[in-house]
Amino acid sequence: MAQSPTWIVRLYISGPVSVENKIKFSALKGWQSDSDPFYSDIEIKNNRRNGLKVFVSAFAPTKHLANQAALLFFGQILDTLAIKINLPMSLSLFDKNMIRDEEHTTRRVVQTDEWKSAYYETLRLKGEQTFMRAMGWYRKGLYTEDPIDKFLAFWNSIGIISTKYHPDNENSSKGSKSQMWECFKSLWGDVADWPIIPNQKSWIDDNYEIRTSIAHGTITVDVQEIGKIIDKIQIIEDVAHRFIDDWRLNKLDNINRND
Repeated sequence: MAQSPTWIVRLYISGPVSVENKIKFSALKGWQSDSDPFYSDIEIKNNRRNGLKVFVSAFAPTKHLANQAALLFFGQILDTLAIKINLPMSLSLFDKNMIRDEEHTTRRVVQTDEWKSAYYETLRLKGEQTFMRAMGWYRKGLYTEDPIDKFLAFWNSIGIISTKYHPDNENSSKGSKSQMWECFKSLWGDVADWPIIPNQKSWIDDNYEIRTSIAHGTITVDVQEIGKIIDKIQIIEDVAHRFIDDWRLNKLDNINRND
C-alpha cells in the first residue's frame, strides 16, 4: 500500500497566550500500534497580530483529511494544556484574530516543556477518549462567548465523566444526576467536604434543571434568565476544572504517568 503524502497544516490559536521563541519538536503520535509509529513535526510561534501560529505535519491521502487530522491531533493537546493553564484558547484553520481584530494586551508565556508535557499527557490518555472529550468540552467552555453554550460546555465536561466512570451501585443506576452525586462522593467524600461548593446539597439538582430547560428549549430567553445563568458560570467553571483535574490525578490510576 502506498504511503500517504505529507501535508503541512497551518493552524491558529486565538487566546491570551504567547511563546518566548519559536518552538519546534517532533512528537511521536502513538495513535497507531507501537510497531508502526509515526511522527508529527510541530512548530509553534507567535502570530504577528495576536495569539499563536502552529504548523503541524499530517499524513493523509487528501488535503481535507490532513486538515481534520491536524485539528484533532493538536486540539487534543490544547485540551490538555487548557486544564493546566486554565486560559481560553480556540483552534482554527483561519486567523480569527484578523477577522475579529481582537487583541490580548496581557498574555501568558507557555514554555516549551509545558507544550511537551501537554503532548505526552495526551498520549498517556489516548485510551481514555471519554475523559479526553470531557477536557475538550471544558476548553470550549473557556473560549465560547455565548453564556448558554458556556454553561452547557462546563456542565457537559462534568457529566461525561460521571456518566462513564461513576461507581457501579444502586444509587448510580437511578440516572445521570445520581451518577454525578456518586462521582462527587467517591472523589471528595461527604458534601460538607466538597471543594468550592461545600454543603450545597442542591447544587447538582439546580444546575441539572437549568441544563434540562436549555436542552428541551423551555427556558425563557430574556435578560433576567440569561443573567441567572451568567451568575452560575464562574462556579460551574471552577467545579468543572477541579473535578477534571482531581479525577485525572486520583481516579485514572490505570494510566502510567511520570508526573
